[in-house]
Amino acid sequence: MLVNARKYVPPNFTILPGFSVQFRDKTYEVERVLQVRPISVVLVVHGPSEPIRRIIKIYPKINQIGFFRRGFQKECRAYRILRAADCKHVPYYYGCTSSLTVLYPPNSRVPADDRLNGEQNAIMLEYFDGELFLPQNATEEAAAKALIYLQEIHSLSICHGDIYYYEARIDTPRTLMLLTNGDVRWIDFEHSSTNASSEDLKDEMAVVADLIGPTGILWKLKQGLPDYERLGIVPPDSQNEYLQTDQTTDSDDSRTNDGP
Repeated sequence: MLVNARKYVPPNFTILPGFSVQFRDKTYEVERVLQVRPISVVLVVHGPSEPIRRIIKIYPKINQIGFFRRGFQKECRAYRILRAADCKHVPYYYGCTSSLTVLYPPNSRVPADDRLNGEQNAIMLEYFDGELFLPQNATEEAAAKALIYLQEIHSLSICHGDIYYYEARIDTPRTLMLLTNGDVRWIDFEHSSTNASSEDLKDEMAVVADLIGPTGILWKLKQGLPDYERLGIVPPDSQNEYLQTDQTTDSDDSRTNDGP
C-alpha cells in the first residue's frame, strides 16, 4: 500500500503476542519497537526457533519520489559495499527485501490507519547490545576508535552523510553506538553516498574530529560550561531565535529573487 506523504503519520505499533513480520519467506517475532520515524520503523526481532536477535528496519512506502525512497536504496548500497569489504565497524548486513509484510494477529487492536499494510521495503541487520554514544557514556578510547573506524569506511569511498549532532545537542554524532564491551559501531546509512569525492570525505572527517577528536567540543563540554563564542557555536537557548532569523532572511531573499 502506498501512503500519501503529506498525510503520512508514523504507525503507532502495539506489541502483542503473535505480532510478527515476514522477511524473505521467513517469519520473525517482534520483541520490541526501537524507533518510529516517518522514514523508517526499527524493530528487534528473532526467529521462532532461534534465540539470536536481529534488527529489521522497515521503510514505509511513500507515494512520492525523493528522499524517502532514496534512503532505502542508499542504505542497501552502502551496506553491500561494507559487507563485501568485511567491514567490522558497522552492523552485519543480512540483506534487503521489497516485499516485507507485517502480520497482525486476529485479536490485534491496532487501528487500520496505524498498520503497515502490503509489501514494504526493509533491511535486516546485526543486533548489538549497547546505546547511543553520548556525553554521559563517552570515553576517549571509544571516541578514538570511532574516528579510526570512520576513516576505514571512508577508504571504501563511502560518505556516511548523517554524522551531525541533534538539534538540541552540540557534542556527539547521532549515528554512533557504544557497545557494552566498550567498542563502537557506525549505524544508519540512509543519507550515505558511494563513490564520494575526497573533498566530501575530508569535510565529514573534519566535522567528526571537531566533535569527538582529542580537542573536540565533547571534551570541552564535559569539563564544564563552554565558551560558546570561542567555540563558534550558537548556544542551545539561542538556537530557535537564530533559526527564525535565518529563515526570515531566506524568505526575504526568495521573494527578492522571484520578483519582477
